[in-house]
Amino acid sequence: MSSVGSVARARRVWVVCSSRESSPNDDPGPIREISTSPPSPGSVIDTSPDRTMYRASDSEPRSKITPPAGQTRFAEAPTRRSRVRSSSASKSGTDRSALTRLCEIASATVAPSRILRWRRRPPRGTEMPIADIPLRIAHLSDIHCGELTFQDELMARTIERINALRPDIAVVTGDLTAAGYEWEFEQAAGWLGRIEAPTVVIPGNHDARNVGFVHFERRFGDRFSRYRQPLEPERAERVLATGVTVIGVDSSAPDLDEGHIGREWYPWIREQFDRERDLKILAIHHHLVPIPGTGRERNIITDAGDLLAELTRLDVDIVLAGHKHVPFFWGLNGILICNSSTAATRRVRGFTPPSWNELRVDASTIKVYLHYEDGRRELSMIFSRKTRALTREAFYLTDDFLESNQVLPSSR
Repeated sequence: MSSVGSVARARRVWVVCSSRESSPNDDPGPIREISTSPPSPGSVIDTSPDRTMYRASDSEPRSKITPPAGQTRFAEAPTRRSRVRSSSASKSGTDRSALTRLCEIASATVAPSRILRWRRRPPRGTEMPIADIPLRIAHLSDIHCGELTFQDELMARTIERINALRPDIAVVTGDLTAAGYEWEFEQAAGWLGRIEAPTVVIPGNHDARNVGFVHFERRFGDRFSRYRQPLEPERAERVLATGVTVIGVDSSAPDLDEGHIGREWYPWIREQFDRERDLKILAIHHHLVPIPGTGRERNIITDAGDLLAELTRLDVDIVLAGHKHVPFFWGLNGILICNSSTAATRRVRGFTPPSWNELRVDASTIKVYLHYEDGRRELSMIFSRKTRALTREAFYLTDDFLESNQVLPSSR
């Protein structure tokens, strides 16, 4: 798993993140160059809702940061930040309250423009457009490069539409190849490298064939990894999350179709989800819950029960998966489980068209839209963040989709 970006020069800067609202069309003003030492105690000079400044806690680390070693194109972009409560009141109906952060940018492996974005001071008296408030996630899976059913035109349209969406992050949940051969991974890396958003990539069972995991690690990095992305303070208060933490886990094994994680990885997963107020997302290839219309269940993760119990204790928000080539969504123990269809092949069930998912997260809901090959975009699911459950109407939206595409027999 990894994020698209070039290795930037390591710097350590202290940035006071203002809580004022801003618009991307406004001139952000000059970049503020802050001294390399943290703000001194007692620097809280104004606590009005319009402008709030904070000081670093006494426990803020002051260790020297060294430049990172050369990393792959899909390397993670690590950031460190200390968090202090904003003056805003806690939002009702949720366990999370928004935090305003004092950001420390270090050894970033993202494009310089993305680094500068966190150092710009928003102008006064501006507002964030409504369209920019929700967190946008593009989720695609099972592109199967090298397979006879793979279509270049379909993949090109998918990437074009993802870039037009301008998501905060794109997640690809495995089966990048047909049989795990090196040339197939080269083709997959070429396609996925065209996605402009930070991209999280994990392998699937097809990628583990023919010792394909060695080619995956060469092209995309570790098979178990973490990606983090902080949110601007004004946006964090509207999404009720200080940032996004995505954990990528490899559930595949060589020449096996079923998935497995193993208890030895549970402590590692717990360590990665260490930020209570982040939006927590697990990216995995195999499905955790059986999918309607996919026949006899033989490929589910073998330790799915233990893993679901662990994710429930960790208060994980979303699980993104693929594998079965049928889009379907479950709400289980307060977790939204999203399964994606194939995005670039004709390996579909019934008349289900190829598709990929768009997730939009705001303070009250998580909405999932299906994007089809013909350009249609349809609302498929609504998940309430207050009740942590699917709405009843949302289930029928998905059920009708499967019936209309003859994946399930009609119940009428």
